[in-house]
Amino acid sequence: MPSKPMIRVIVVAAAVAALLSACTSGPAPTPSATPTPTPSQTAPAASGDGVLRIGTQTDAAAGGGAIVAGAELAVREINLAGGVNGAQVVLFHRGVAETATADLVAKGADVILAGPGVAAADLLLISVEPSETPDDELAARLAQIDPGVSDFTGAVESYHQTVRAALAAVVAGDDGAESLRFGLDAVSAGSTECSSFGECSAALADGFSVTYTLAH
Repeated sequence: MPSKPMIRVIVVAAAVAALLSACTSGPAPTPSATPTPTPSQTAPAASGDGVLRIGTQTDAAAGGGAIVAGAELAVREINLAGGVNGAQVVLFHRGVAETATADLVAKGADVILAGPGVAAADLLLISVEPSETPDDELAARLAQIDPGVSDFTGAVESYHQTVRAALAAVVAGDDGAESLRFGLDAVSAGSTECSSFGECSAALADGFSVTYTLAH
């Protein structure tokens, strides 16, 4: 008959064996499948020509000069950072004459940054409503673009909307209107916040989704 200490050893060994058996028995876990992107997560078929063309359509009497300066500064910085999808961004400026929209269409503009009172149904329209005054750092950069503008109210919105349009084209890999609409939504709903074109495009290149935040 085993001694009491021997009985304890046998009981403990049996309990350990039962525990190990419970941990290793049963079916192996099944890896979860990679989710299939829904249509809202998938960029539309490419319809652009590979060059992002942005037009501004503004009234000089309603802050148009500031809107133009903001777009010019943004495009300069975007192009210095390498452009969009390997091509330089092209920028056109027009006023509010009846022929302005048709002229931008003829120039191949993909998107219009429109000041107050402008309607441009033929193209993707991003409304720019002047309200913010730039901080000193941005105001200094804007003054280098157009020293003749004394009031840069509206340049902040124009600058950021230009960057958003460029990032939208990067996300979609295309400059067509439907791709830009998709991209504009995408750059407002990503997991990684960034506040410049260079920072955001680098994050996108690394496989992150981004939310472009307005730093100025």
